Amino acid sequence: MLSHYKELPISNALSIRSLYTFSRRIFPPDYRFEGETHDFAEVVCILHGRACITAEKTVYFLSDGQLIVHPPNEFHKICSDGEEIEPIIFSFRTDAFPQLKQNVFHVSSELLRSLIEIDREALYVFSFDDEQVTGIREGREMEASILLKKLEIFLLNVFLQGEKVQFLVSRSAENFSRIVALMEENIDENLSNADLARLANCSISSLEKIIYRYSGRGAISYYNHLRMQRAADLLAEGLSPKEVSSMLNFSSLNYFSLAFKKWAGVSPRHYHK
Repeated sequence: MLSHYKELPISNALSIRSLYTFSRRIFPPDYRFEGETHDFAEVVCILHGRACITAEKTVYFLSDGQLIVHPPNEFHKICSDGEEIEPIIFSFRTDAFPQLKQNVFHVSSELLRSLIEIDREALYVFSFDDEQVTGIREGREMEASILLKKLEIFLLNVFLQGEKVQFLVSRSAENFSRIVALMEENIDENLSNADLARLANCSISSLEKIIYRYSGRGAISYYNHLRMQRAADLLAEGLSPKEVSSMLNFSSLNYFSLAFKKWAGVSPRHYHK
């Protein structure tokens, strides 16, 4: 006899399957983390203080009760903005992640309390080496599964309820965004520090200072990073390494291949295969 029941498939908008880090710390007024990129997501929620956070090309100044989501492979860095900051930071791998119209949110006091409680529970459920999650404490496997579900529910509620954040932007942060836009407009060139400074209408030393402050890289290093990102996009669209090398005006295919492999860890020929 055939069942009259019909299945209703429901896609999971957010499914956390593993944790990398989970921490709650107080950083001093002069704290500066030079930034990183990794292939898993990271969330930074500011409990107290004001932080300067770079997310690829955008600079945010976040304060109490504000949260940013860094998707996989997004360069990000965080600094104190002249006062102590107390963030909760956790990073994770997910099988599904929603397409977000924004990645910065206000977090309600109720949701903030739930995250603080999750942080407390994490200390009893997981073992740690510094902020790195290294294992599940004996006999607490069920609690670990529940905690991951609580994190999923917390994030989904943030995405649903979070208000759009209005940002205070400093003059130097505006200059950083302006210079990055100029870099992107000239992504198919092979520019020098002097070329970039001329386009930005500033001195080489000012250029280096602005780019390093918000990216943790020198100007040419950051420009080449943007060029490699563009190369990766073109390769993903199906262009050959030779075509990409020519479009981005590399001096030779061999030089492009070596530079791309150093950046991506794989050769252009094997990228996205």
